Amino acid sequence: MVPKEPAGDLREDYHVHLRGSLDPLGSTELYALPFQKAIDLVTKATEEDKAKNYEEALRLYQHAVEYFLHAIKCKRTPWRGILLFGPPGTGKSYLAKAVATEANNSTFFSVSSSDLMSKWLGESEKLVKNLFELARQQKPSIIFIDEVDSLCGSRNENESEAARRIKTEFLVQMQGVGNNNDGTLVLGATNIPWVLDSAIRRRFEKRIYIPLPEEAARAQMFRLHLGSTPHNLTDANIHELARKTEGYSGADISIIVRDSLMQPVRKVQSATHFKKSDMLRSLATTRPTVNAEDLLKVKKFSEDFGQES
Repeated sequence: MVPKEPAGDLREDYHVHLRGSLDPLGSTELYALPFQKAIDLVTKATEEDKAKNYEEALRLYQHAVEYFLHAIKCKRTPWRGILLFGPPGTGKSYLAKAVATEANNSTFFSVSSSDLMSKWLGESEKLVKNLFELARQQKPSIIFIDEVDSLCGSRNENESEAARRIKTEFLVQMQGVGNNNDGTLVLGATNIPWVLDSAIRRRFEKRIYIPLPEEAARAQMFRLHLGSTPHNLTDANIHELARKTEGYSGADISIIVRDSLMQPVRKVQSATHFKKSDMLRSLATTRPTVNAEDLLKVKKFSEDFGQES
């Protein structure tokens, strides 16, 4: 049974522990739903999280979330679903959490497909249903599902009956059949949007492409990851690094900086000071993780189905 809304200010930290009604083994803990760690009530985003993303994508996404909250107050029909898609390592999860936290007094549910999967027959559908019921109780609420493609891939003859039932329940809950979904927004993030089921894709009414960072964004990422660590890199050096990292994701740049910070240690130097040569050495040995073929597929999906980029 889904617990009632707790008394007091929702901004106070609390955890909701749902339990399944089916318990053939006599162990209540066995069926404890994994939403305790998934519910995240945050009141503000950090500047670091925002800096990891790109201004244009941030503006589009922030506008979509703000419209969702404004539409509730004005009795307009808001977006019911927003899909963030793009190459891996571009900060889609950070973007979702950073902007969603600016939705004042809204409850933010961050779940992954593994949180909604169970080895027991019929339990996964219950998890999906309970998640949406809880979100409706705590509205305005935002449900963020990372790697949504693993939960809602295209239907085919070879998929299991359990996977088909989970997908059907998710479709029903997103559509709000028999329920009032006003005040509930579903955010999804995926690296491979082309594998999404067409019915799921349609329910994500707003689809935003998060691309690889451009040169200015890459330069900012280098500055962010360097932080207060002593170094002799000038602005010209940082812009040179940004030019040389065309095709690299934010995650790739993070790896380059972390590896370069270890270069002085390998040379038995001070671990707190490094040079431009250390950064170039790390860059030479670190290749981008984004596959060119996958990048073309994402761009093709954006051209066919994307609404913003």
